[in-house]
Amino acid sequence: MMRLAFVSTVYGYAFSGADSLWVRAAELAMARGDAVFIAATPAVTAHPRIQALIRSGANSFSSKVPEIPNNTIDRVRRKLEYISAGSDSLVSALHEFRPDRVIFSCGGTYDLVREGRVLGFLRSQHIPYGVIANWQTEKPFLSPIDLGRARTCFQGADRLFFVSQRNLEITRHHLGLPLYHAELIQVPIRIPRAGGAPWPELSVPAFAAIARLEPVKAFDILLPALAKFPGTAEPWHLNIYGEGEAQGKIQHQADALGIADRVRFHGFVSSLDEIWKDNHCLISASRDEGLPTVMIEALMYARPVIATRVGAAREWIAEDETGFTCDPESVDALSNAISRAWKVRSRWRTMGADAHRRAAAKYLPDDALRLIEPVFAVY
Repeated sequence: MMRLAFVSTVYGYAFSGADSLWVRAAELAMARGDAVFIAATPAVTAHPRIQALIRSGANSFSSKVPEIPNNTIDRVRRKLEYISAGSDSLVSALHEFRPDRVIFSCGGTYDLVREGRVLGFLRSQHIPYGVIANWQTEKPFLSPIDLGRARTCFQGADRLFFVSQRNLEITRHHLGLPLYHAELIQVPIRIPRAGGAPWPELSVPAFAAIARLEPVKAFDILLPALAKFPGTAEPWHLNIYGEGEAQGKIQHQADALGIADRVRFHGFVSSLDEIWKDNHCLISASRDEGLPTVMIEALMYARPVIATRVGAAREWIAEDETGFTCDPESVDALSNAISRAWKVRSRWRTMGADAHRRAAAKYLPDDALRLIEPVFAVY
């Protein structure tokens, strides 16, 4: 029996795709008889799957959101002390649990630069740790001090898991490290029935955008791109599934562009069957990504995908065969990708079927097991 600690640094959201990977590993660990410790924010631990783990005997720790330095004194103090809010109490909880191994699930690739005391404790106790990098920006920036800390964090891990090859390549280049101990891992998804989902019997083509309504998802790029592509002279709909503080701004932009009657807001919808019965194609304008589960799920549901080339998009989308990709941050580039897709919309159903076959062949449902496998080499 092993004693495994899972520490999530997804601080700003409730349970998300980034959490599904480590939670699946925790479920598998408990099923084989391991002792499990979970550290996450209350918003994350409130999820039914984590509550089930706690009821089954998992130890839990309520993480606090790290304090953000908002003035010069705070920034200097952070540089000198290398702290994050709640680090001392997390160290105490880990000391009491006595883990054989710690797995950090990082919402942002460099989250651990805020966890100096925790990492210092692990080093002092010779406790190995692994890191899951769930997301990386296309243009990362760290101060010289934090860049050094990030290098130390990554070199000290015995295994690094990235959810996309692009995220890994960006990180290698940014840190100036080969990261030979890094490997790719897949995030668990919700799998539809065999063959995908029935094709919508709708006369008007419908695009689905499934995302939190926030700047990184680039609805400010998506709406102008849709407003200017040649097919705008013909009927189409954009169905938006998600919630967020940017909804009012998105609605205002749609109205200003003259496409408000084509854009529909549905809020958060948990049922993928409900979403894909009314949509023919997924569209994503994200500025940055890791491995967006909605993209993999769309492919598995036999729908083509239009997406910006961030995160794992090009690793899963076969250009002009299962979808269309373009550079991020460009209205013209996205509009062009939408135009290319629109010209072959008579093929979307066939493309979707091909997307399902390819995604099903590529998807590894038990990949989370690698997080809790024995480690035989330390780099």
